[in-house]
This record gives sequence, C-alpha cells and structure tokens, in this order.
Amino acid sequence: MNDKKSNYNQRLFKSRIRKWLHLSRFNFVKKILSKKGVNSLRIVELGCFDGKVLDFIPKSKIFNYIGYDADWEGGLSSAKNKSLGENIEFRFCKTASDFCPPEGFNCFLSLETMEHIEENLLNEYLQKVEKLIDKDGIIIITVPNEIGIIFLLKYLYKSLFHGKGYEYSFSEIIWQTLGFTEKVKRNQHKGFSYIKLKKLLEKYFNVQSVKGTPLLYFPNLLNFSIAFICRPKLNSSLIDN
Repeated sequence: MNDKKSNYNQRLFKSRIRKWLHLSRFNFVKKILSKKGVNSLRIVELGCFDGKVLDFIPKSKIFNYIGYDADWEGGLSSAKNKSLGENIEFRFCKTASDFCPPEGFNCFLSLETMEHIEENLLNEYLQKVEKLIDKDGIIIITVPNEIGIIFLLKYLYKSLFHGKGYEYSFSEIIWQTLGFTEKVKRNQHKGFSYIKLKKLLEKYFNVQSVKGTPLLYFPNLLNFSIAFICRPKLNSSLIDN
C-alpha cells in the first residue's frame, strides 16, 4: 500500500512543474480557510487520499475532520496509520451509501475527485452534503480542466511523452477540445466538463466563485484546474477570495 501511495505522490509531485500545478489546489484551500473569521472548522472531505490537505490548514482552526476515500492507491491506508489526533478520522468510501457525514459540519472539501464520479452517483453525494452541511458552511471543490486548449495540450503531452491516457477517437478529441463533451463517451476524466459540473452544483448550492488555478487572474479556460466556492442556498454570504 505504501508503495502505491509513494508512486502516486511521485507522479504528482516529482517534477517542478507538475508539483506546482498539483499543489495549487491545496494552496487555494489554504488561502480561503486561512482568512480571518474562518475558525472551528468541522471538515468533511470526499476523496482525501492520504489527508495531504491537512498540511495546508492551520491546526488551530480545525475542530474535527473526517476524510472519505476509496483507497484506490493505498492513500487511505497510509492516512489511517498517521497519528494526527483524536479529532482526525479517515473512513473508507466507495459508493454514496458509504458516505455518511455528521449533521452540522461546516466545511466540505473535494479536490480533484468529482471528475471520477458519474453524474447520477454524484447527485447522491451532493444531496447528502446539501442536507447535512451547516447553513453557514462553505463548500470548496476543485476539478481538472478537461476542455479547450488545456485538454488538447495535456492529451498531446501524454500521447507524445508517456504513451498513456484515456483513449479518444479523432472526433472525440475535436469535441472535447470544443467543449461538446456530451458527444464523448464518459470515462472519469474523459468526457468531463467543469461547465457541466457548475450546472449540477447550482442545483444544490449557491455557486459564488469559479476560478482557474494556479493562475487565478487568467481566464478559466487557460488554467489546468478549476476551483469552486459554494454556499448553502439559505446563506448568501461570500468569502472574498
């Protein structure tokens, strides 16, 4: 399990550029949750892997934390072996029925996870978050940008230098680049669109911010990841980011 976890982290954080890109999601969370007035966090994270996000949140702000993960590459097993305190808990979660957050948590995190979940199943997760999160809670979600020029660059890079990735037909490459993902057979990253995810999130929450990362001041379509900040529909407040 530890070997799998090491391989995963090595893939993401080995090179300087990939490390910068993949750390951007954690730095975004750090920026939002480090703000004055954001305290006593009761955090639920979906897709926590080894709990890396905990390194980016001030410990003084965390009242408790529950991380859910399917343990695909051994991250959850590694996290459970860490001594992080009684207020930190990790739970196995492979389906929405395994996802049982406590009522009244006030911070929901999901970083680069929702692209792996089919929309009909994702609805089940989001319904639980909507029902159980505190009315003053905050929802932070990041997903990869898999459309436009960024998709095309990633696809070409993986094809030329790694010889791997999701298989696309020529027409699917065109449709994915143009953003017509409904014409692409869905398989995790393949056929995923953050624009469609935004519409889904709007069914359950107030989507108050959609920003590209790591280049926050660049257009979303020119960023490798997209970060959402949402609030429960009964709450109209906004954290300035």
